[in-house]
Amino acid sequence: MTLDQQFDIASYEARSNPFPIYQKMFEAGDVHWNEATQGWYLLRYDDVTSALRDSRFSASRLQPVYNRLPDALKEKYALLFHSLGLWSLLLDPPEHTPIRKLIATAFAPRLISGLRPKVEQVVDELIDAVIDTGEIKVIADFAYPLPAIIIAEMLGVPVEDRDMIKGWSSAIAKFFGAQQMTPDVIEQTQDAVAQMNDYFSAILDERRAHPQDDIITGMLNAEVDGEKLSQDEMLATCSSLIFGGHETTTYLIANAMVALMTHPDQKDLLLADPALIGNAVEECLRYDAPLQRTTRASVAEIAIGDAVIPPGQRIFVMLGAANRDPKHYANPDTFDITRKDIKHASFGYGLHFCLGASLGRLEAQVAVMHLLERLPNLRLAETPVYVDSHSFHAPEDVRLAFEAG
Repeated sequence: MTLDQQFDIASYEARSNPFPIYQKMFEAGDVHWNEATQGWYLLRYDDVTSALRDSRFSASRLQPVYNRLPDALKEKYALLFHSLGLWSLLLDPPEHTPIRKLIATAFAPRLISGLRPKVEQVVDELIDAVIDTGEIKVIADFAYPLPAIIIAEMLGVPVEDRDMIKGWSSAIAKFFGAQQMTPDVIEQTQDAVAQMNDYFSAILDERRAHPQDDIITGMLNAEVDGEKLSQDEMLATCSSLIFGGHETTTYLIANAMVALMTHPDQKDLLLADPALIGNAVEECLRYDAPLQRTTRASVAEIAIGDAVIPPGQRIFVMLGAANRDPKHYANPDTFDITRKDIKHASFGYGLHFCLGASLGRLEAQVAVMHLLERLPNLRLAETPVYVDSHSFHAPEDVRLAFEAG
């Protein structure tokens, strides 16, 4: 355990390339306290996966932030903390259970596998739009619209609203990725959440009057243990699905393309053997997870190695570090799409394992393979600049060049 600030995990250098700092932290100890962020850092694969399954690490981590606000700000920002506090990934049992069960039915792997033709169609249409230009902006032209179109169709919201919805989703991403919960960050996020709630309230009303074959209609009709979700729970579920459907898959595809472009031997290997695509996406998830960390709050005293974490503490569970743990992986900093038994932490573990994992995997597999096969001599056109986030790791965009036509 270290009790110092020698590791500036919040610097832009660390946000752009956190992996060298992870290795230095591994060498110094397994558990770290950082005074600047007022939090404990868990990095080892075994500690990270155990924490994500341990009920002493509460997922309801917004409440401590809300409790620290002055009374006037608590009243002002009650909507934000109430709405996000109903997201299933921020709830503990028993509140977590019915929402989780409901969402799980919509994202069952057998249902997701049936979406492959639609995903392939959207992917090819997006590639068709740029194939004669010789250049593609991976996020703007491709990795953002793809999951946005798919999740919009699943929910039954108009695809033409995707840019508006993306703006709300991005505001929430900044909230979760901020080092400090400043008034500006909280204000902007509350505005986004309020607009999103109004938007989905209208859609819920429309679906009550005119049911359709989509997730929102299913959510209105579903019962879990004889009870239906409240209006607030349905609004929170809609916004959480939109957020999950936009951010993480977009960043997964972007990171995967950067990894393959900067490791041309692996790109060539995948082109020679497309059957490796499933394992390749898992290695991309391990090598450069879109979500580098999640947060928990201790609800009891917890001993990890020689560290004793008191109750009521903020704990940063470092998914990206766990994926590079030299005690768990041989040559952890090597990108190898033939790596065996990957078992990364990028989708979490336990009760809060990402329900959209099957969909994200499908979209990434189709996206990466079609890009490589349809755009000859695909290569980086510029060095990526990374997003300013303490949770997400991904480029702001990735400009690739290829042989047009």
